[in-house]
Amino acid sequence: MEKVIQTQSFNKRDAEKIFTDLGIKKIATDQDSRKILISHTRSDQLLNNILYGLLLLNGFSSDEIIYTSDPSYNSVVPYGLDVFEYLREFFIKSYSKKEIYVLYVYSDSSSKRPGVLQEIGAGWVVKTKHGIIKAGKTNPEPPLNISSTYPSIYLDKEDNRAFTTENHFRVLYALVDSICSMFNKEIRSFEENRNYFENNNGVIIDESSFDCKINNREIIL
Repeated sequence: MEKVIQTQSFNKRDAEKIFTDLGIKKIATDQDSRKILISHTRSDQLLNNILYGLLLLNGFSSDEIIYTSDPSYNSVVPYGLDVFEYLREFFIKSYSKKEIYVLYVYSDSSSKRPGVLQEIGAGWVVKTKHGIIKAGKTNPEPPLNISSTYPSIYLDKEDNRAFTTENHFRVLYALVDSICSMFNKEIRSFEENRNYFENNNGVIIDESSFDCKINNREIIL
């Protein structure tokens, strides 16, 4: 894996070796309906739930999403299956030309978690389409596609609220719209998405207040 990332290139033999090293004996896909993976850590649960809810609001069903922290257990890995084996199979779908999408919630917590880093590495190897939500002070890094605009949301765990700005929420809406277009879903209106966000502990504030939140400074009203 390190050799492939360093050289920024890979071929079929490289990919087969990587998957074999990960425990995959053959490149195959199952026929389930999973289309989207929310790559996250449980410590960012409030924001994860909001993003999951936005996908459901905009036409995706729970069985089209892998969200391992789903509180309703509708989008978790099926009982009895190994989580990592299941996710490997999900990434192999991209290698076999079946469209999938990964939404990376990149926070100060997730950037240090081996599981998230493995998902990033696997997604890069098979060139999976993906989007990024910056959810902390830590900036996303390659091999994530940081050249594309991504929204920033600050998760205040003491206050149990997710803060963003009008501009960043519009970027988030555009990101959700691109996912909907990829899978032929019709996105709901901007106002409906904003209302969902604000009704689920999301708060849209001005740029200066958001900067204070990010840098742990007192907000001056």
